[in-house]
Amino acid sequence: MIFDLQEFFLPEELLPSKKRWRDRSSSSTPTLPQAYEMGESSHKTSRVIIQQDFDQLEVELQKTRSRIAKLQRKQLGQNNKIAFARFRISNLEKIIEEIQARHQADQEDLQDTIYKLRINKEGPSDN
Repeated sequence: MIFDLQEFFLPEELLPSKKRWRDRSSSSTPTLPQAYEMGESSHKTSRVIIQQDFDQLEVELQKTRSRIAKLQRKQLGQNNKIAFARFRISNLEKIIEEIQARHQADQEDLQDTIYKLRINKEGPSDN
C-alpha cells in the first residue's frame, strides 16, 4: 500500500505564515491544533448540512411517491371507467345487431304473410 504524504498534512493556505508561526511558537497555545479544530468543526457543519439536505430530499421523495400513487389510483379509476364504457359499447353493439337481425326476420315474415294473403285472396290457381 502506497501512502500519499500530502494526506497527512494540512494545505499551506491553512497553516499560518512562517513569521506568525515563529511569533506564536513562544505562546502556550499552538496554532496548528486550532486550525485543525476549525477544519474539523466546519467538516461537521457541512455533514449536518448534507444530512439536512438528505432529509429534505427524502421527504420530497416520499411526497413524490405519494403523488405518483395517487395519480396511479386516479389513472386506474380512469382505466376502469374506460373499460366499463367499452363494455357498454360492446353490449350496445350486440343489442343493435340483435335488433337488426330481429327486424330482418320480421321483414321476411311480413313479406311471407303478404304473399300468403295474396295467394288466398286470388284463390287457387287454374292449373
